[in-house]
Parts: sequence; C-alpha cells; structure tokens
Amino acid sequence: MRLISLPSSSISLLIVWVLILSKICPAKPIANCQQFQHEVLIEHPILAEKEVSLSLAKQKLEALNKSVILPKFELQLGMGPAPGLRSSFDTSYGASLTTGDTIVFLEKGQDFDFRKWGPFYGLELNAVQPLNYHRFKAGQNARVHEIKVTEAEFQKEKINISQEAQEIYYQYQFALRMQKILSEANRDLNKAEKQLDKLIDEEDPSVSQNDLFKIKAGKYVLTKGLGEAEVGLKRAAQGLRFYLGRSDTLPIELEDSVLARRTEQMPSLDTLHAIAQHNHPDLKRLRNGLIARQEQMEVAKGEIGPDIFLFGNFKYSKAWSEDREVGSKDPFSQDPLNELTGVGGIGLKLKLNFWDRYENYKRSRIELSQLKRTDAYASQGILIYVNEAYWEYEQAAKNADEAETSLRAAESWLKSSAMDYDIDPSKAKGMLDPYKTAVEARRNYYEAVMNYNIAWAKVIQSVGWTLDDFLGNVKLSP
Repeated sequence: MRLISLPSSSISLLIVWVLILSKICPAKPIANCQQFQHEVLIEHPILAEKEVSLSLAKQKLEALNKSVILPKFELQLGMGPAPGLRSSFDTSYGASLTTGDTIVFLEKGQDFDFRKWGPFYGLELNAVQPLNYHRFKAGQNARVHEIKVTEAEFQKEKINISQEAQEIYYQYQFALRMQKILSEANRDLNKAEKQLDKLIDEEDPSVSQNDLFKIKAGKYVLTKGLGEAEVGLKRAAQGLRFYLGRSDTLPIELEDSVLARRTEQMPSLDTLHAIAQHNHPDLKRLRNGLIARQEQMEVAKGEIGPDIFLFGNFKYSKAWSEDREVGSKDPFSQDPLNELTGVGGIGLKLKLNFWDRYENYKRSRIELSQLKRTDAYASQGILIYVNEAYWEYEQAAKNADEAETSLRAAESWLKSSAMDYDIDPSKAKGMLDPYKTAVEARRNYYEAVMNYNIAWAKVIQSVGWTLDDFLGNVKLSP
C-alpha cells in the first residue's frame, strides 16, 4: 500500500472543505413513519433523562446487595514516635528478694521516659455483620420491583412519544399535500383569470366583467388557504426538527411525501384487550408497585423486632525504644503502650422507639390496601380507554371512505369542467365552483386520511405499544 503525505496547509484546507460540505449537504431524508419514530425514540431528550433514572434505580439495588456483606468494616492504622519506659523499684524494707548473693528489689511501676524515643505502630479493626436475612431479602425484592416500576414509567413515556412522533409526521405530510394542492389550484385560477382578461379585451360577448369579478373574489379563499398551509408546513417542520434534535437550518425532506392510509392491519378488539391486559405499562407499574409495597411492609414489620448481628474487634500496638531490651524483642509484650486484645460474639440491639416503628408498619399496611383497591379497577379502566380509541379509529376509517367517495365525485366534476374550458375558453367563468369544490374535497380527504393514521397510532398507544413494538409482535397481512 502506498501512503500519500500531505502538507499541513493542505490538511487544514481539507478540513475546512469537509466542514463547509457538511453545512451545505442536506440531512438524510426521512424514509417513512416507522424510521422517523425509531429515530425519535433514540434522540428525544426526555427519554434520555428517563434512562438515567432507570440506571440510578439499578445502581441502588447494586449498592444494597453490596452493603449486606460486612456493612461495617473499619480498619485504622497509625505510626509515629513513642517514648521509652522507665521502671521504678521499691527500696523500702521488705520489698526485696535475695537470690544467692544478689538482692533484687521489687518493681513498683513503670512510667514514660521522654528522654528516649522509638517508633510506634498501631492497628485497630472493627467489623459488624447483620443476621436479619429475611429483612434483607424483603428489601432486595422491594428494590427489584421498584426497578420494574421505573421501567414501566419509561415504557409509558416511550409509547406517548411514539404516538406524538407519528402524529407530527402525518401532520407534516398533510401540510405538504395541502401546499401542493392549493398552489396548483391558485396557478390554474390565475390562468383562467388571464384568459378572461384577454377575452374581455377582445370584447367577446360570451363573457362579462362580472365573470372576472367572481373569479377574483373567489380566489381569496384559495389564497388564504395557501397561506395557512405554508404556516402549517413551517410549524410541522419545526416539530420534526425538534423531535429529531436537528438544527433549524437543516432542511426536512421525506422520501415519500404522499399522504396515504396506513396499510398495517389492525388487530381485533378482543386481541387488543388481551395485549393491553398483559402489556400496558400502567398495569405493570401498579402490579410491581403492589409487590414492592408488600415487601416494604415486611421490612417495616422486621424493624419492629431487634437487630441481631455478629461483631468483632481487634487491637494491636507495638512500640520500640533502646531501653526495652526484653519487651522490644517480644512482639506481644504488654505494657502501657503495647497492647494485644480481641473480642467477638453475637449482639442484639433493640431500639426503644417501638411506637414510631409500629406506626411506620401501619402506614405501609394502609398504603398497600390502597394499591390493592387501585389495581382492582385499573384493568377495567385500561379496557375502557382501549375501547374509546378503537371506536375513534373505526369512525376515522368510515370518514376516510366517505371523503374518498366525495373526492372522486368532485374530481369528476372538475375534469368535466376542464374539458369544457379546453374546448371553449369563454367557459373559464364556470371553473371557480368546481375548483373550489375539488380543493375542498381534496382537503377533506387528506385530512380524513391524516386523522385515520393518527387514530390508528392512538389505538396502538392505548394497549401500551410503540410502533416498533407493534411491528415486532404482530404478523402483518401481505
């Protein structure tokens, strides 16, 4: 392989061109609604914040698991200088012993000799190991289900953002379509207006000034609608950029700008009920919260009783100085500075604020009963929510069918009028009504399609799924 070396000036120029091209080149077009929704779930800042909360909950469980093994383990080390020792003897009568020819006086005591110093080393170890295993397991299980509650809250946020992403996507498609329809209608009416102007200038008896006034007066509705469509397009594009985290300077482009009805098959209402009962994050949050509260009640009950634990203590200190000819050589000698002690056993700690702990237990029991009552009607409430979303979806489908029928009739009328206009330009005066009707029919149709697509997304949201979840779990019809 042949390597090409570039001078530093060329490298700097290359970097500048890369930066310029990155600003000039548009962002990658959005392929479809699923891809947009998928990118939103990755880029949305609220979901990133919820993920941090989930990581924090898992970290608390990990800390609890580690804290149960020797929650108290203290090791203290010390080094420094220490004075020597000076022995005093009792020289009074009767305070001596005779050993052969040697008289030995009895040692009266020891005190510190600050004229002679030596190194000192000390160590102290304290350890406590609780034995309330049942309370620990209850606390651990409570933390596990608290994590599942946080996961359910995270999933709830995901399905809401997924539905919002689909809604803003189809609103943008609708705004694009309306801008195109109204621009074409405005252009065609301008063409008809110019044709009438020409015929009036030629004093054609088949047209009058009133015909021209009628077209000019009717154009206001189309011009106003075009302005509203352009504002709606800007607003929808701004929403797309926000959800994707893109700069306002980057253009938004769709690979498919045609607004059409979704082709995914909607499951039956019974199937949706089963999915919601098993999968909805609100139910998961309640059920795991119920289990967590039960475990917390066990912890509160265990705290009423005594704490049982193993404990141990070990102390060792050693000082050396030149006057300790015997003691300094013995590592376990005992004197005012040198020490070797150890103690261990089983302990029992009973806290006297019994009533405070008992009240905590009663409060946990009341909260548990409240959660049980909530769980009893939550499932029914979720099914009601699914029913309402499904009924709105069915009505949106009927509205889309009716709007399509109306659109076909309006386009047939417009096509017939356009043929007459091509044959006889003086009939341009009759183009306003079919144009207004056709534009209104197109608007109603695409609005109905948009509402259908959004209603479909709300049904999937009501059962607790994102679009990715639906496409990954439901077999679509070919």
